[in-house]
Amino acid sequence: MRISLINAYSTRNVGDAAIYHALATLSESPVPLQCSLPEPKPLYVPGVEFHTGSKRKSDLYVSVGGDIFNNARPGTITRNFIGNLRTLGSAPASRTILFGQSIPRSCRGASFRLLARRLRKLASVTVRDVESYQRLRLAGVAARLSYDAAFIIKPNDWGRQSALALLGKHSIEPDKAAVVSLRSFDSMYPIDNHQLLEKITRLCSLLTQRGLVPVVLMQSEAYGADNDHAMLQELQRTVPQLQSINPFAPSIGAHPWETAIGLLEVASIAVAVRYHTAIFRTLSGRCPYNLYYSNKGEDLVQRLGMPGKSIEDFDPDRHIGDVMASARRSFDIFSVRNQLSKDFQTACLLSQMRQAA
Repeated sequence: MRISLINAYSTRNVGDAAIYHALATLSESPVPLQCSLPEPKPLYVPGVEFHTGSKRKSDLYVSVGGDIFNNARPGTITRNFIGNLRTLGSAPASRTILFGQSIPRSCRGASFRLLARRLRKLASVTVRDVESYQRLRLAGVAARLSYDAAFIIKPNDWGRQSALALLGKHSIEPDKAAVVSLRSFDSMYPIDNHQLLEKITRLCSLLTQRGLVPVVLMQSEAYGADNDHAMLQELQRTVPQLQSINPFAPSIGAHPWETAIGLLEVASIAVAVRYHTAIFRTLSGRCPYNLYYSNKGEDLVQRLGMPGKSIEDFDPDRHIGDVMASARRSFDIFSVRNQLSKDFQTACLLSQMRQAA
């Protein structure tokens, strides 16, 4: 079966690249999945073949996971939103499924009504958080609830060895590493960047006092606010000794998401501002401390029981005990993986049934 991924974003965000690889893994396709990507030089993703230009004819079209249906300007509909909606509608509805997406809170009013109208036509719609599921069901979309596709990925030796090598360059022992991810915010998510930096600065100080070595995981080199370099530079102005790990840097044969997963497997503690930092930590059966900023991250805490707080409610001094305790928390990754695989196969089957009808 020929499969195409549509509405892809970038391979320069580790989470998005992991989703593309995860969908190839879930599909078990003997041929690479096709993906049109507006990126000059996409990074290599096993199981996926990137190309530019229009999509190619396929038996199944999968609208990839993520928060792609953001609509950052209330009261109007952004060009980016219209482009994603148009792409979603350009493939035959009976051959198109949406899998592992969230519906951002910024998508409301007219934009949400347009999206729901389009989704009602698709063969299958599967989202990754309860809030998105409930909103779509109330709008008459026969949505199903599952998990982010990246939960299917398993840690491997290449990722662990790459992570250990990068930690070794900074003379950081894995059992002393406290990994923190960052991101900057814009109109997509109403988070104050300055307040976030103040909280992370204080958190780094508290972790250091407890004998740990804070280290920032660079998770995205994509576009605009979705590039972690600016926030890291701001943070290092107040914490000059702070080290960082960049999984996009040349390593010992590991893909960026493998290095990130390996780092989060071996580290003592993981504090996840980035959504996929939290997911990557669970892939080895360990829990992160999740600082969420949207419904997708809140779902990890409320539905999957991860320790964490919203960024607004997080108080480093008050919650440092919970952060430290997260190192001892385990996560049942096997149940999630098994259910995720079943849900993807169900989504594909629904498309086949629609085509046969």
